[in-house]
Amino acid sequence: MSLPYATKKPTLSLILAVQLGIGVLLGGGALWYLLHVASWHETLRSLGSISPRSFAAGAFLFCLGSLLGALRWKLLLREHNASPIRLFVVQNTGLGVDALSPVRIFSVPIQLFLLTQGDRVPLAPALASISAKRLMDVCALGCILAVGLLGTHALRPALTFVVPALAWSALTWSGMLAVGRFSQAKGETPVQASQPPVVAGRGLWWIARNYSLAVALAVASWVCIGLGAWVIAQDYGMALPIVSGVAIGVATIVVAGALPGLPAAFGAFEFAFVQLVGMMGYDKGQAIAVALAFHAAILGPALVITFITLAGNAKLSLRTLLALPRTIIAVGTDSLPGAGRGPKPPTK
Repeated sequence: MSLPYATKKPTLSLILAVQLGIGVLLGGGALWYLLHVASWHETLRSLGSISPRSFAAGAFLFCLGSLLGALRWKLLLREHNASPIRLFVVQNTGLGVDALSPVRIFSVPIQLFLLTQGDRVPLAPALASISAKRLMDVCALGCILAVGLLGTHALRPALTFVVPALAWSALTWSGMLAVGRFSQAKGETPVQASQPPVVAGRGLWWIARNYSLAVALAVASWVCIGLGAWVIAQDYGMALPIVSGVAIGVATIVVAGALPGLPAAFGAFEFAFVQLVGMMGYDKGQAIAVALAFHAAILGPALVITFITLAGNAKLSLRTLLALPRTIIAVGTDSLPGAGRGPKPPTK
């Protein structure tokens, strides 16, 4: 199945080319640094001492955090039929496909495709929910990192590159949320267009409770994922305080996700983790081993879910997958007929 598009945007190709070039330079530079600075004898020795129990615990904590994130997403899509388990699958499929892309632009489009084609969620509210979810992630991550980085004196210099990464994410997803809300408001009455789709007709107390619960679930989700890094580090002999370990885990994901890089953020992820752990005084070779194990614990479950989802979705061909990033443009230009529009309001 192919998705219809109105026009080809040459600026998109230029942006992707620039992003890919920057990503290759950054990823290559990070790999060069790791290869020339780290003690690979220590890295291989540390990798050989990995405990399957700690790796399984890290993967379990990631899945638990992802499930909490899916429950939070359901609060934003409670008016639609997508179940939390389905959203858990969609969320991890986006992560897995994005991990295989050198420019990491497929996550949102493939989630939109699965929601609109599989769950019949209108395109505009689907995009608005994804953007709102990511903005809640920024708020949750900001709280966790404020406690973890500011509370650990050795990690305070990390704020110089963690804060810009969070600011960039907030700016990006604020723009995406505006696109989703603008697209959703088309064809609605002024009253409908003035309210978010999931809270139209609700009281202020209901809105505050619903969104407070969503933010709390976001914080719990990222704490679980950060705990995975702490558990694996403990197994490798790194006696990190639990607050610092969680902060290092989530800060690594924030920095690696904000920078364009190689597939699965390989190189940038390990580089960020090594720099953060190095501030605590640990050996770089040991830090690389922990970073690789933590990275695998995150990507392993997501990639398994991704391959199962793609194999069982006959509508999602390779041609469609390669064209998916342009759905974001289609939302803004209203050139995706039928896929994202809900039923028209009845006319008198």
